[in-house]
Amino acid sequence: MGWILSRPMKLIPLLLCSLLGCCLLLAGCSTTASEVSGITVSVDGFRKYDASPVQTKAIMILRFTSENTRAIGFSESTHRIYLNGSLVGTAVNNKPIGLPPLMSVTQDVVVDLVNPAVVKQAKAAAGDNPSRYRVESVLRFVLAEEKVQIKSVYDGTVDLRGLDTAAR
Repeated sequence: MGWILSRPMKLIPLLLCSLLGCCLLLAGCSTTASEVSGITVSVDGFRKYDASPVQTKAIMILRFTSENTRAIGFSESTHRIYLNGSLVGTAVNNKPIGLPPLMSVTQDVVVDLVNPAVVKQAKAAAGDNPSRYRVESVLRFVLAEEKVQIKSVYDGTVDLRGLDTAAR
């Protein structure tokens, strides 16, 4: 104890460095909404939706890709799919999505086809070739009691053969 009292000037820098180190460690553990970026949502394909007697629904296979170095979880997402610049379908996904760091996961969602005529035209124009599409997605999650959403827009090509029933 006498050593500590005889050298208070050496103890103060040690305590300050320890306190600063703890603050930096705690700050590194927090996540903010601005840190969540680099999320891509693309369409891998379509399948027939067997549960629907009407032919205005299909299964859309979505690929969620994360460029983040930490795992991210989304509670829900919404998607709008465009073919040749025209809106053809919307999807609401209430299933949680967990994205591991620097990886991709796929998830099937039911898409309501709001414009089957455009689907038919796109299939006829593409034949057996992939067709150009755009998907606009909104991913939602809760962070410290704050509802946060991330928007993603992706352009690519996709095989439309899974939409055969909707294009009749």
